[in-house]
Amino acid sequence: MGLFFAFKITSFSENFLNAPQMKYYLIYSEDCSRCKELLSAVKRNDLVKIPLQKGFFLLKIFNLSSVPVLIEKGEKTWIIYPDLEDMQKILLGEGKKINKECNNETQGGVCVLP
Repeated sequence: MGLFFAFKITSFSENFLNAPQMKYYLIYSEDCSRCKELLSAVKRNDLVKIPLQKGFFLLKIFNLSSVPVLIEKGEKTWIIYPDLEDMQKILLGEGKKINKECNNETQGGVCVLP
């Protein structure tokens, strides 16, 4: 099992490194209304959208249990934003707001993974 995760992390990291112009990576679920709304509002050219099926192992590695999750690529570090308000500020600007309704919403306004 450890080898499988090591392979997944390596192949995923290679994809990150092969796209130096990309700064943000958003892990989302097709079943999450917040994710759909966020994705439809974002107009950034430096954002890679990662479906939950491909990014699920990263959520487990970082002990995250909700989506959407935004990852920012720095020069030598990665910053993880699991908070919806932070994502909105970064991806949409502070003035825009997302609908507060979500069937399986947590207090932070994200959708909990089933």
